[in-house]
Amino acid sequence: MRRAPRSPSGWTMAVFGALAVLLGIVGLIAPDALLTVMGFTDAQGSERPEGDHTLVFVTASSMAAVNMGVYYVLAACSDWKAFFRWTVPFRLLT
Repeated sequence: MRRAPRSPSGWTMAVFGALAVLLGIVGLIAPDALLTVMGFTDAQGSERPEGDHTLVFVTASSMAAVNMGVYYVLAACSDWKAFFRWTVPFRLLT
């Protein structure tokens, strides 16, 4: 059974989580596109200097964002208030 968030705090958690999942998927599929969306100069493969691991970092961060986003959406749907409180400092930091 699917549940929608039941409080304003739940909705903010759900939106934050959904954005994390969405941008994480973009980063997994097209890391260069994600860099462009974030305002970084796009350097194609041959333009990248040897040893540049930018795309590896973006891909790994994107996978973490997908995982984190799923946690947030599930917590919002179950109205897990303790999780909401625990994440406030980290969401502010993010």
